[in-house]
Amino acid sequence: MRSKFYYFFLTLLMTGVGTVFLSAQTTQEVIIANGGVFSGTNFATVASYTPVTDNYFVFDSFAASSVLDLFFHDDVAYVAADSFIRSYDLSNYSTIATADLKGVRKLAVWRDKLLVTRGFGASDQYLKIYDRATLTTTAADSVGLAGQAEGVAVLGDSAYVAVPISFFSDTGQFVVVDMNTLGTSTFSLDTNG
Repeated sequence: MRSKFYYFFLTLLMTGVGTVFLSAQTTQEVIIANGGVFSGTNFATVASYTPVTDNYFVFDSFAASSVLDLFFHDDVAYVAADSFIRSYDLSNYSTIATADLKGVRKLAVWRDKLLVTRGFGASDQYLKIYDRATLTTTAADSVGLAGQAEGVAVLGDSAYVAVPISFFSDTGQFVVVDMNTLGTSTFSLDTNG
């Protein structure tokens, strides 16, 4: 009986301690990229929201009909919207760089590079590679893919890219890119995925 009481008390104590620690954690800031209302004169915004003070601060606004991705690395936020990419220093909310790119979709970081997939609106170079700090690229900084790309994720020295080929395709590909050599391994997906 004493043993059961001890374990019950220990469980109760651990639950209470866990609750205290969890309740002590609060979200300091939320960065929001909003595509706004779709219209002929649409403006997207990038803002900071502080839940504790209920403060909402827009630190950039630009002409765009949609925001496609918001990606964070260190103290930098990258926004993909319509036909460009923009990076922000989150310590002072200033714009670091902007790059024009038709068909921009999703973003990921590998070392000092920003990987950008391209879809509708692009006609080639469906995976572009940019310098993360300056958002500059060269013609050699792309990977040949069979068609429009969508999602991208990085693990170690490999980038994993979803390639649905096109909007009308009922099959797609999964491409693994060796980021050191830019060599690719392609896996075709059938209609079952």
